[in-house]
Amino acid sequence: MSKSKLKNLILTLALALPLILSSVTGFVQAQAKEMNIENTGSLTIHKLLNPNYREPGTVGDDDEFQGDGTATGNNANGGAAIGGQPLAGVGFTVVGRLTDAQVNALEDSNGHITQAEAEDFIANLPVGLEKHEGTTKADGTVTFPNLPVDTTELDNNRWLVVETSKPDTVDKAAAPVIVNVPTGTPETSLKNYNYDVNLYVKNYASGEPEIEKEIDKPTHSTGDRVQYTLKITDLPDDLASFNRLEVYDPLDERLSLLGDTPHAESLGTVTLKSKDGTVKKEFNSYITDDPSITAENTPAGNDVLIRTGKTSEAGKDQYIYWAFTAEGIAKLTDLEQGDYIELPFEVMVNEKANSNVAIPNDGELGFENKPGNNGTKPVDPEKPYTPGPEDPVYGPGKPTEVVNTIFGKKDFVKTDADTKAPLQGAEFIVKDTPKQPIKTVDADGNKVELPAGEEIYAVIENGRVVRWTADKNEATPVTSGADGKFTVDGLAYTNEVNYSKQYIFAVQGPLLTGDGSVYQPEKTVTQEYVYVAANPRTSTTTAADIEAEIQAILDAEGHENWVFYKESETNPAQIDFLGNQIHDYALEETKAPNGYVPLKNDVKFTVPGEQTGTDANGRPIYDNPAINVPNKKTPGMPITGGMGTIIFLVAGLLLMGGAYKLRKGKNA
Repeated sequence: MSKSKLKNLILTLALALPLILSSVTGFVQAQAKEMNIENTGSLTIHKLLNPNYREPGTVGDDDEFQGDGTATGNNANGGAAIGGQPLAGVGFTVVGRLTDAQVNALEDSNGHITQAEAEDFIANLPVGLEKHEGTTKADGTVTFPNLPVDTTELDNNRWLVVETSKPDTVDKAAAPVIVNVPTGTPETSLKNYNYDVNLYVKNYASGEPEIEKEIDKPTHSTGDRVQYTLKITDLPDDLASFNRLEVYDPLDERLSLLGDTPHAESLGTVTLKSKDGTVKKEFNSYITDDPSITAENTPAGNDVLIRTGKTSEAGKDQYIYWAFTAEGIAKLTDLEQGDYIELPFEVMVNEKANSNVAIPNDGELGFENKPGNNGTKPVDPEKPYTPGPEDPVYGPGKPTEVVNTIFGKKDFVKTDADTKAPLQGAEFIVKDTPKQPIKTVDADGNKVELPAGEEIYAVIENGRVVRWTADKNEATPVTSGADGKFTVDGLAYTNEVNYSKQYIFAVQGPLLTGDGSVYQPEKTVTQEYVYVAANPRTSTTTAADIEAEIQAILDAEGHENWVFYKESETNPAQIDFLGNQIHDYALEETKAPNGYVPLKNDVKFTVPGEQTGTDANGRPIYDNPAINVPNKKTPGMPITGGMGTIIFLVAGLLLMGGAYKLRKGKNA
């Protein structure tokens, strides 16, 4: 750089220096102005009653506890104030400020703190921590003012909040939490701090477990294994103090358990899973068909009794009965919101099933809470509970949704392509390229799974699919009869099936005795469950339509004691509409009728076919016409018959002789 240029640069910087310093000073002043630092803060606890049971121990998405300090009580994310009935007379203890080591000792890997750990921490309060106590007023609030703040580390002012007493009318205390005073909300590179923190805490009514059922898919071929999953949900955090926890599932007579008695091949591992499906605990099962074995006398070391047997219920064939032992119930601890117990099992469709007739499956959950808070009396199919005149009637077991499976068939006819006459003796194999994995069995009855997207072949007995195989050599041919007809039965529907729905309502009333008198007038229980068919649904049906329909049923005369329980499939099933394609079926002709040319291309087909109309109730009707499979004759000789053959041979000999003479003359 030349001296003149350097001189000009220095002069320019000197002239600009006051402006630069002014800007920097202004930035520092602005930053100091935005960073509000105070020596004390306050914590106001809002104690509310949550009418819907939720697992205590976590703060859910709608339970943000960091208020913005305004009178409206908005949460930290700017949403509306937390709803709920204020609770007075609830005692709280606030302890702080916690060190990193103390926080780590209190919280588990998920950031949760148990009541016992929190109370022990308070009873043996470490030196240097402050303890404040207070009780909520009529508006459900209690405020702890003048909490000291470490101004050098604003994000390190943590207080343990523990609910130490509650009204007798409340069954569940809120779980302990740790909150920082002040709370901070990042804004670009600066922070705004709120020193008046609002903590919204809900009490929970004592929860009762619920039962749900899922099926792997609603349409199966008869060669598929049908997989069911029962789930016990809404687990109360005091589940480990329950007396009983049992599930009973009677199987439709068209469903059979796998393997020999007691059918262990059908029964999966009982697990406790978190909301995301992660296995938290596995339970040891004792499987038997001995009706004398109960949860009480199951051999030690087992968590769950699983018993199979025959049922006396009409239309039912076998049952599965799960009963947690005392050891198993004792392991149902450290529960978190969304945890559920999973009971998987699988069956096969048997020879009693018919095409296009849905096979329903449902079950029920029985439980008995700790003494003084009895739940549903558990159902034991071998030892049903029969209350005496003075014994309480606990009501029916909680029902699962009904889930259905269904399969269909397809008819074909083999004909002459020109005359349309029926052709006998054509042989075909049935193929599928499924969009989902197929769970089936091999020739020895062992469980196998065939991957999605790959061609598989049907093994058929008496016209019905009995299993699927990836080995084309194992495929069973089907043959056209004298009338040209043949049928393939036991095929899953080509598309996903959507059944029409029904609603389950719980009818509430007092706890009664065996003779119908009131046993506990203050206790309301479900006395029965009522099923009401829903209106047909289409792709235009909205959630608001469904809610309005449910509310109209509840508002009907005589339904004042009804409570909506859950939605289910109809039984027997009616189909509202079909969904996405999940199968790609085809016939491959492996042998043509005598005198005919085999088909070069596969014959694609669907089950059950296309919608052709609707019935009187507006539900679709699906037609299943037979598919015509024509063949062309093998091309014949130009001249046929005995004399024609002789003439043809003589002409050939004459031509050969003439050619010989011409060649000989040419050579000479």
